[in-house]
Amino acid sequence: LPLVRPLVMEWQDDENTWDIFDEFLYGDDFLVAPSLSYAKERDVYLPEGKWRELDTGKIYNVSRGGIHVKKAISVGEIAVYKREEF
Repeated sequence: LPLVRPLVMEWQDDENTWDIFDEFLYGDDFLVAPSLSYAKERDVYLPEGKWRELDTGKIYNVSRGGIHVKKAISVGEIAVYKREEF
């Protein structure tokens, strides 16, 4: 698999990942969501799994179907989530 890939490559059965073009996986464990607009926050989709937000340490235990979270972020910043073991 490529080092950088869209979420749909990992979660093909999750319809929520089919139209996400502004988030990607870096390697097997990092979900990257850059801010591409001047909004003060962005919506980040977290697919099924356990995710740790790297800048705050907050843990998200996400069940099947995923969740959307709001992340306070400025243009040019990057939100990064690390996949953790369940």
